[in-house]
Amino acid sequence: MTHDRLFELFEAFLENRLTPSGADELRAELRSSPLVRQQYWDYVEQHAQIADILSETRGRDLALLEGGVPVAPPTETCVLVGRATKRRVGAWAGLAVAVAVCLALALGLRMKPEVDLKPTLAQVTVPLGTIDSLAGHVQLTDTAGNTDAIALGQSICDGQSLRVGDEQSRAEVRLSDGTQLILNSNSVIRFASLPALVGTRVHLEQGAIQVQSTPRPAGRPLIVTTDHTQITALESRFRLYLEKSESLVELEVGMVRLDSPTGGNLLELREGTYVVATKEAKPMVPESLAGGQCRLRCNLVKAGDAVAFSQDGTALVASHRERGLRVWNTRDGSLRSSAAGHGQLSGGMAFSSSDDATIALGNGGAVALWKIAEPRAIQTRLFDKELRDSTISENGRWLAQAIRTGEVAVWELNPETGDSTLKQSFAIKPSRVAISATGSHVAVSQWGGEIRVHDVKTGRVTAQHKLKQTPTPLAVFADGRYVAAYANTEGLVLFDGAANTRRTLWAGDSSRVNHLYFTANGDVLLAGFEDGMVRGWSTESGFAKLVLETGHRHVNRVTATADLSLLATVGDGDCIKIWECKLP
Repeated sequence: MTHDRLFELFEAFLENRLTPSGADELRAELRSSPLVRQQYWDYVEQHAQIADILSETRGRDLALLEGGVPVAPPTETCVLVGRATKRRVGAWAGLAVAVAVCLALALGLRMKPEVDLKPTLAQVTVPLGTIDSLAGHVQLTDTAGNTDAIALGQSICDGQSLRVGDEQSRAEVRLSDGTQLILNSNSVIRFASLPALVGTRVHLEQGAIQVQSTPRPAGRPLIVTTDHTQITALESRFRLYLEKSESLVELEVGMVRLDSPTGGNLLELREGTYVVATKEAKPMVPESLAGGQCRLRCNLVKAGDAVAFSQDGTALVASHRERGLRVWNTRDGSLRSSAAGHGQLSGGMAFSSSDDATIALGNGGAVALWKIAEPRAIQTRLFDKELRDSTISENGRWLAQAIRTGEVAVWELNPETGDSTLKQSFAIKPSRVAISATGSHVAVSQWGGEIRVHDVKTGRVTAQHKLKQTPTPLAVFADGRYVAAYANTEGLVLFDGAANTRRTLWAGDSSRVNHLYFTANGDVLLAGFEDGMVRGWSTESGFAKLVLETGHRHVNRVTATADLSLLATVGDGDCIKIWECKLP
């Protein structure tokens, strides 16, 4: 197509006089040629500049061509329109019109002599992608700073920002080339198209993002940036976490190139590695991701909100507020038995030491003791008080409750009769409570960030730790030596009471931790994350032992068998997954 013919079609389209045959002709050119799309964009910008001087709205969105010959403004486009303004026609206005006419003559445009008092076109862009999935609180902010709630299927445009709210919020964006971007809670990204339509740029301003990039031409990369680094990707799957002073890049598949914003620091990152990038002009050193490997064995849909493995690892029990209690065979996922539960969300689950009974502790104070051979569970209610938190020891014998009125109660349960006895009560204002596997120690966090570890038998405080903010998940190892806690300001911190040390395992600026679990021997700390990941660290060295992408939108709980050969994760929708694992 000749240059003159192309611009004749542009002009006819912008002035709503394009014929059906001309629309087909222009549509074919725009779909097949990036150069033509860029020429169209430049042409529209010239119209917009003239319209700004003349107070005219000119320019049309490319998306209109998809529906045929345009006859009316679109209802869902990426056209941002400014406020209508009235201007007096005087010497300055006359000069502006003269300038506009000169521009029009240079472009060969036919301009209207009169001045229409219409809204001024602020920006016209081609959509970069659409909202593919939504959950919770998600907002879209345009280039003018206007923020609105977002709808499924809505277009994302150049210059717009996507903000995902607090816990259990999530957004998935599908770019025009099929690339998938996933944002979880407390994350913000800003979109931009690159010059000459050579690619797409995404800037992570807060939180974390998961990227699944489709195969792309070498000249049209996806570029993801933070204040610390720029990632250029063609075909890859990676996660990017933004922290205050650094950015963490974990590459699962493919290869990406990293550039430092200070220049002179270039790195090609290979799959199965991660790197930490900072603003400092120092080499980025890639490291291998944790060596632990997991394979999905069973997927139990809408199975429960709390789980526990039997002592021998052959069975898994789950509690569901509506469906009750159920036990599955971990080898093949077959259902062994079921019974009515306590009808509450669970604060914890456990098998008895003989594996012939299960105990489910409800967050409303009810306890369900179920002898698996029996058709019904024995229901017991503890304190009839409002609870902040509750938990159960791994052997099922000890229960702990954090009561809003300012008390922590520790109960001993008889697995044969279902009778419970109050063994200890601490006068303390609790926020969270954790109990060790054998019930010997209880960790209690208070508002303000103080954590105390109590010996259950004597009631005395054996250790005290401090965070700047009230921790949410909390865990304590059997002898009270290790305490793990997560707070947004400080991240995931591991306290070693014996060595009197604290180690930060995960920064709190990126992805939030939902649940913590110490393995039976205390060698590994497992954490379930808001972004669907499970991670494990050595309690002795702090080195990562496991990085598992579960496929859950959020991991609410995680547990494991004593030998760490099996792992169970509880995700959104009460989905439970059983994994075969090998940890180094």
